[in-house]
Amino acid sequence: MRPLNFCLLLLCLPMPSFAAGFEVVAVGMHCPEEPEGARMEAPGTELGWIREGRPLRPYDVLGTDIPADHLLSFGITFAVPEEFEVSQGVMVLEHPPMGVAGVTRQTHSVDLVPGQIQGTSWIFEFDYERVHGTWTRSLEVDGETMWSVTFQVGPPGSHPLVNEICFDAMPMS
Repeated sequence: MRPLNFCLLLLCLPMPSFAAGFEVVAVGMHCPEEPEGARMEAPGTELGWIREGRPLRPYDVLGTDIPADHLLSFGITFAVPEEFEVSQGVMVLEHPPMGVAGVTRQTHSVDLVPGQIQGTSWIFEFDYERVHGTWTRSLEVDGETMWSVTFQVGPPGSHPLVNEICFDAMPMS
């Protein structure tokens, strides 16, 4: 491949964008597991609540191509800059229409801790959430986007590596 063609190909790949010294550390998926964590009020979401997140851990599979497998979660781990002075942000999730109301944008507040690695994730807990298409997760502070990552969500079972790591290794009963 010619160098110019390779550079043009790289421009077409979905890449996270950053602002104000934020860094996306990892993007990926966790194999399906039962959701846990206390419910926290989040009026900007379809359900009006979100689950308190699990402690950060490495993703089982890295990437932005996501199969809509039941209870699979996907997310982003990011670094908050040491010098960052704002303690609150808004986590934004945009996706194809879901639910009876056809919601396409959900938001909730997030505490930001300067110098810390933090994370955000989404779990396909309910069937109506498993919509295919482009999903974008971003962090906003005072109306400015700090980072944004685009995912492509496809049908359940459509990701060979997720199938191998999450399902092929599971014992049969």
